[in-house]
Amino acid sequence: MSYQHYERIYDFSGGLNNRDFDPLLQDNESPDMCNVVLGKRGTFETRPGIIYFKNEPVVEGKSVTSIFEYIDPQGNTHFLAFAGDKLKKATQDGWALVGEDLEEGSYLEFVTNPMTGKALFVNHNDGYWETDGNDCNEVDPYEPTDDEKTEIGECAIPNDPMLIAYHKYRVWLANVSDYPDRIYYSVDDISGNTLYNYFTPSSWLRSSNPKGEGVTAIVSFKERLYVFTKSTIKVIVGSDLDDFSMIDFDQSIGTVSSRTVWNFGDHLIFLSADNDVYIFDGVSAPTKVSGRLEGTFNKISAEYKYRACAALHRGKYYLSIPESTVNDVTLVYDTEVVPLTYVGEKHSYVNSPWTLHKGFTPTQWLVGQDLNLYFASTDGYVYQYGIGTTDAGKPIEAYLCTKLIDLGTPDKVKRIRRLILDARREEDSFINIEYKIDSESNGWETLCRDVDLSKPIDRMFIYFPNSNRPLCRKIAFKISNSYLGNVFRINGFTIDMAVHGHHEERK
Repeated sequence: MSYQHYERIYDFSGGLNNRDFDPLLQDNESPDMCNVVLGKRGTFETRPGIIYFKNEPVVEGKSVTSIFEYIDPQGNTHFLAFAGDKLKKATQDGWALVGEDLEEGSYLEFVTNPMTGKALFVNHNDGYWETDGNDCNEVDPYEPTDDEKTEIGECAIPNDPMLIAYHKYRVWLANVSDYPDRIYYSVDDISGNTLYNYFTPSSWLRSSNPKGEGVTAIVSFKERLYVFTKSTIKVIVGSDLDDFSMIDFDQSIGTVSSRTVWNFGDHLIFLSADNDVYIFDGVSAPTKVSGRLEGTFNKISAEYKYRACAALHRGKYYLSIPESTVNDVTLVYDTEVVPLTYVGEKHSYVNSPWTLHKGFTPTQWLVGQDLNLYFASTDGYVYQYGIGTTDAGKPIEAYLCTKLIDLGTPDKVKRIRRLILDARREEDSFINIEYKIDSESNGWETLCRDVDLSKPIDRMFIYFPNSNRPLCRKIAFKISNSYLGNVFRINGFTIDMAVHGHHEERK
């Protein structure tokens, strides 16, 4: 005895889960996906493309390792990029030289100094620099008076800092030559003016830890300065020179890359040295939010993971990580998509979904003053993310696989009659639909190729080729785009099947 059943699959909001075996996946999770984004109503669609920010490389044949944007006191916006040994700025015609002969391939870290209206930067090789967007120079050390030398100390800018921050109206420099665990802070002159170029031999705090690790990130957050090593987080409290002190925050978790640490509303989010993503609010212990992506994070290159970089843009955390020598995988953590499973219930950020993108290799991300998202790339170009349907003319291969669907009755045999597709109408776009049955190890078979999305498709009936209606206990589907530039948005689909056995209502 059998009965007809229509199974509606309209929720894909759980995102990627390549940690759990298929039987353990939630119904709205995917074991494999690439280059798709999730909608707030459980839909999925091809991710947007990228375009060249400028139609020429910053430096021909050289990776762009750093980008930064700041506004000068006159309100002019300067978009800076560093490639090879040259710092350049974007112009209407391309890229103009700002400075050169810096350490080739180094990572420049910038802040804007509101007191001078200039951008300050360091790279762990060439000292402490400043730029107004037109040229750049090493910062001239302050020359203290005799009284200042006696009361405050000699001026001694620390050698070759790697990290820089602006906090409590002063500049902080960390991980300097010979003292990787020190954080230096600029001091005031005798009149109480806070200077950016006056450091003393004693104006520092030490981020000591049993492993002797150097500082990997310093971030101003909630009126405090958070100091990361690979395995610890410390916090500098106090508001002035007389009361700065460092206290322990976490003795087991840190970060390997300062470029992954971002302010996430009332939280910080970062990639840890043990290949997980954490968030914390400055009060409670960090919470892991990447547990379902063990299959991807386990592939991170131990040698090159210091190159990881990220950005927080419109509620999404874009994290680019290296599986090879470059950041060839970008994971997107979407804090604004709440899995439909949790609608009406208490939602934890741990449940927010992840997606996976490939096709580009960022070295640094940047959210511009225009609120657009940019990234520097290993091929010498700077790109804007979120425009068009290709990656600067290269195809985007987008697909999503469902888990094996068994209706909660893996023992019952089902005869699959057809698929009823619900998708957005797209001109000149086609998709492929594949399926596999019963075993995770079975290969994909074609259900239908080149489904034309330009037709009315709120209820498109997809039949198996040659009238083959598979008999199975469980079935999975894979939906992908067919050609270069093809896009899709899948609202959901319905499986028309006959279920063998007694009729039981699903709860």
